[in-house]
Amino acid sequence: MSDAKANRSSSEKKAKDRESRKQTPTSSEKSLTSKERDTVAEHGNLSPLTLYSIMLREGEDELQRPKISLWWSGVAAGVGIS
Repeated sequence: MSDAKANRSSSEKKAKDRESRKQTPTSSEKSLTSKERDTVAEHGNLSPLTLYSIMLREGEDELQRPKISLWWSGVAAGVGIS
């Protein structure tokens, strides 16, 4: 009976920790507007496949841009990394 009680206690602690993390903005979330934070919270439970599909669609859209725009984006990224 004490094992079940310990497991329940451990599960409750993990749930509280998870809730606390959801309510505490990360360093990158601190720069978001309140509307953007709400969107993140609303979509926080997306599956990996859903995220992959979203990223794939956005990547394909980016590749439809003119080649010169992609080249300048690459140059800007390179300068930004340097």
